[in-house]
Amino acid sequence: MKRFFAALVLSPVAGALAGFLAVMIGSLIAGTEHERTLPGAALSASIVGAWALLICFAYTVIVGSAAFAYVRMRQRRLSLAVALVVAIVCGAIPWSIAAVSGRSLAGEALMFPALVLLCSVATAWTFWRVALAEANA
Repeated sequence: MKRFFAALVLSPVAGALAGFLAVMIGSLIAGTEHERTLPGAALSASIVGAWALLICFAYTVIVGSAAFAYVRMRQRRLSLAVALVVAIVCGAIPWSIAAVSGRSLAGEALMFPALVLLCSVATAWTFWRVALAEANA
């Protein structure tokens, strides 16, 4: 149970950190004039990171609890591939569809789905490593 609670804290942090770093680097490289400064990039990245933390936490509580319960009840391994597929199907795809619906799929429209995919994979991978490592050892 300690592993589950550790994963409940660490997984959303990993997802938020992945989003923060991606936006920080992207803003410094290709942002607007304001975002190319360190304070401007940090502000943009902090806003995205805060939202990513909340969203990743909600998904970790719901989907992570279900995965952890499945592993404990079935005494069956859950592979990393399954964890990543669940993250993509439950997290990345719905948010990406919502973000690009009604827009043309050009350049900037695909940046948010890429960011969501990055955060989802970072969250799922961390949860799998921390909470489910004993079942996969």
